[in-house]
Amino acid sequence: QRTATFDSAEDCETGSGNPGAGTILAEYPGAAWTNAGELTSEGTNNFLTVDLTSGSWESEPIQATWSIASSFWATYGEAVFSIHVGNGGGEPDYFAWLVTPGATSGTWSYDQRFGGGGGLSNAKLWGRGVAVPEPTALTLLGMGLAGLAIARRRRKQ
Repeated sequence: QRTATFDSAEDCETGSGNPGAGTILAEYPGAAWTNAGELTSEGTNNFLTVDLTSGSWESEPIQATWSIASSFWATYGEAVFSIHVGNGGGEPDYFAWLVTPGATSGTWSYDQRFGGGGGLSNAKLWGRGVAVPEPTALTLLGMGLAGLAIARRRRKQ
């Protein structure tokens, strides 16, 4: 009854109700998920920005852009973007996309093919895990540790 698309997703899960951290964990098992930003209208909240390019909040069809602040990826290693669209008036009630690591922007859409109760209720960004350091950062860390070891060795002599 309802369809949606999302650029830069590795997977999409759907279901009933308004997804919370437990729902996202059930869809994408592993470490716990943290709500890193929630919107109930266009704008920016924490790490997440949503702008509608056509349609309006609490209606359908919708075309929109999304962006995740680059600082999100310095904090978290994984992301899920979810939308809640109605509550029991059709299936599914939510879409939850596993975002391609490092992605910071793209487009998404939502449409209700038939049935009722399908307006956009909220969009959420979920994060988990620790950001993986870049190889350059690991190299610098290694060089710093080696320098400390050399300095310590010289001091003992």
